[in-house]
Formats: sequence, C-alpha cells, structure tokens
Amino acid sequence: MKNPKTLLLAFLMVSVLAVSAAGCTSTTQNKVTLTVFHAGSLAAPFDQIAKEFEKQNPNVTVQREAAGSVETVKKISELNKTADVVATADWTPIDTYLYKNNLTKWYALFATNSMVVMYTNKSKYSNEINTTNWYQVLTRSDVQVGRANPDLDPNGYRTLMVWQLAEKFYNKPRLYDRLLAQAPVKNVREKETDLIAVLQSGQIDYAWNYKSVALQHNLSYIALPPQIDLSDPQYGNLYKSVNVTSAGKQVNGSVIEYGITIPNNAPNPDVAAQFVQFVLGPTGSKIIEDSGQKMLKPVQTTGTIPDWLKLFATPSMTTSVVTMGTVRTNTTKAGR
Repeated sequence: MKNPKTLLLAFLMVSVLAVSAAGCTSTTQNKVTLTVFHAGSLAAPFDQIAKEFEKQNPNVTVQREAAGSVETVKKISELNKTADVVATADWTPIDTYLYKNNLTKWYALFATNSMVVMYTNKSKYSNEINTTNWYQVLTRSDVQVGRANPDLDPNGYRTLMVWQLAEKFYNKPRLYDRLLAQAPVKNVREKETDLIAVLQSGQIDYAWNYKSVALQHNLSYIALPPQIDLSDPQYGNLYKSVNVTSAGKQVNGSVIEYGITIPNNAPNPDVAAQFVQFVLGPTGSKIIEDSGQKMLKPVQTTGTIPDWLKLFATPSMTTSVVTMGTVRTNTTKAGR
C-alpha cells in the first residue's frame, strides 16, 4: 500500500502542472482587440504603427477608426462608444469633451503640424500660384477650394483661423470673406483626408490641409508664412488673437498640437498603455516624423498622468492651457 503522503504529494504536483498548463494556454490564446479612435490626418502613420505593434504583440489586433477629431471624442462623450486609445489633431476636443467631463484623467500633447494649401497639376493656375500670391489665386471667381467641416474637424476650424490671420498679415480687408466665398458648403467634407480624392479627381482646384497629408499623398502644396500657418510657438500670441466657433463652442487660435489619451472606460487599459508608449517611443516617433510631422519631445501633459508617461514628459513643467473659450494653467511633476 502506498504512503498517503506520497499520494498527496503526487496529487499536488499534478494539480500544479495542470494549472500551469491551463495558464499557458490562456495566455497564448488570449486575443485582444485594441480599439483606437484617431484623427484622419493620423491615418497613414497610425496604420504603420498598428502593423508594427501587432508584429511585436501577435495576440493583439488593432482596430482603427478615423474621423474628425471633434467627431472622434463625441463618439465617447455623446454616443457612449468605447475606445482604448484616442488620438486627435488638436488636444482641445480631448480637454473639452473628455477631460472636463471626467471621461479621462489625463492627456498628452505629442506632435505638431502646419497648415498648407494642397493642389495638383490639374488645378487651375497651378503654374502661377506661389507663396506670395496664393490668396489672390484662391479668390479668383473660377477657382473651387475645398475645406474640412469646422464643426467636426480641427483642420476645418484651423482653416478659418488661417484666413483671419491672413487678413491681418497681408492687410487685406474682407480677405476672409473672399476666401470663404470660394470654399462654399458644397466643397466641405467631414475630415481633411476626405478632400484628397475630390482634389485628385479635379472636382476642386485646391484644398486646405496639413503639410503631413500633402507629403503622405505626394501632392503639391503651398507653404504659408509661419505667422499664419499655426506651426510656430514664436507666434503663439498672434494665433491667440483669432477664434472661431466649432460645434457651438468658441475655439481660440493656438499652435497645432496633437493630443492622445486613454479614456477611463477603456476595455484594455494595460494594452492601451503599451500602445501609447509605442507611439511615443523610437519606432512610433520615427514613423510619425517620416510621415511629415514633428514629435514633441518631451510631451506636454495635463492631469494625473500614469507613471509610465512620466518617462516621456519633463520632470517639472508648467503648461498654459488655452481651451475652447477658457485659459488655465496646469503644473505636472514627475513622481507626484
């Protein structure tokens, strides 16, 4: 007859092996779908980033949804949809619709861009337009200009800001009204990337967009003076002198800065954190910069940030935040 202690030991060993085997199986078979809501202008770089992330994490499938940034955050704040990561072409919609409504605890500003005028060799007067006469060409009566919807997409309301700044910069009264007249409602699309096909097909002659989008799609573009292209922090106060209305809220002019966050109800917060770190890390940063944008290093943060994000932010930083209609100051300290 076998010793009862020997039988008990054998039983425990078998139990441990069974649990270990079960644990390995659940780990290898635990598939995760990571949902990322992002701006249209991030479609190209985030497509590459998602593929690289999936290569390094075979159990993760990244599901992306591109839309105008205001529409993107409203999917969460008004339609009660869930996402693991939200990345926008302007951080203010995150602040206004998510952060202030306690739908996220933090957000980070991670990349910049500049406003340009895109065109093709089929565009009227494409052989004439340049950096000094662009506004004269765009206000000709036979020219059709496209723009994004300012109620849904930051590129749309930034276009209106550029027009206001241009009126001041060139000292041309009513230039805003003249530019608006050549970009009527029929030429408005939900997001900036929707303008690409319309431009390439010849339905419009020119389109307001970001430099990165023009580069990604091999389209010609007119670079604007830094005083009006919303790219240069040196002219931040000048940008603040203009404002527009988006979805019933006042939006103050500011430097173009992209925002990223993880909503409080993210289904997969740990994997979401890995994805954001991947975006901000060497691989993601290179993809974004190769796509025509400049990364902000260090990132600028607002709110109670997680420890892992502190690696990408300055140890001590005070950020003046100009939100939709308000101004406030936030201080973020690593280790707080």
